[in-house]
Amino acid sequence: MRTGESAAPRGSHLSVRTGLIALCAVVIAVLAGTLTFLGDHRLASSVAAGGVACVSAFVFFDKIIGD
Repeated sequence: MRTGESAAPRGSHLSVRTGLIALCAVVIAVLAGTLTFLGDHRLASSVAAGGVACVSAFVFFDKIIGD
């Protein structure tokens, strides 16, 4: 064994479930931000709408996707 290597294999930091939930939330956020920008033409409101949609979608998908 070389210096600086551990004997135990490293596990992943995120589970597949968490990655799937985060991916779905980001997709929803991008869609919400894009639609808001197309309707409003204000960048600040579209970023805010995307952020709110991301958090809301994360909570929603966390509740409906089982362990």
